[in-house]
Amino acid sequence: MSRLVLDENLSPRLVEAFRAAGHDAVHVNQLGLDNTPDEAIMTWARAEQRTVVTNDRDYHALLRADGLAGPSVIHLSQRGPDGLVGTEAQRRRLLEVLPNLEADLRRGAAVVVDRVGTRTTPLPWHNRVRPERSPEPAPARPAPADDRQRGGGPDSPERVRQRQHHRTGLGRDR
Repeated sequence: MSRLVLDENLSPRLVEAFRAAGHDAVHVNQLGLDNTPDEAIMTWARAEQRTVVTNDRDYHALLRADGLAGPSVIHLSQRGPDGLVGTEAQRRRLLEVLPNLEADLRRGAAVVVDRVGTRTTPLPWHNRVRPERSPEPAPARPAPADDRQRGGGPDSPERVRQRQHHRTGLGRDR
């Protein structure tokens, strides 16, 4: 059983569906937390040991930026061809994946769910440190032979003129 708080960008009708499936679910509107900043909802969810379910990517950004260990957040992605659009699609998919997410959510996780998959990042969400680069600049790659022959490389005089005309509006049809 998951303890969920649904963000205001999700339908309150989802609460009943999750409760009927045995989950402890509430909607921010029921709590008087509608029109409340995301940070305050996260603070409430952490204190109540609830997972935030949202369509809003800002929650994951807050977890990452602040290095927070909780609360867990499930982002229902609506982007692209695999996005979860509509209350019924969100209900079906979340009820399908919640049993497999239980342990991760208890430990603390940032989860993205779409129609075909889930991506889980354990919390706290530390930005990975990139290895230091060598001080030597990478060698310049020559433009492909066909671009050089046509004079169509990115810095060719013709391309520079095209960019200038586009910026000034001279190259636009009127």
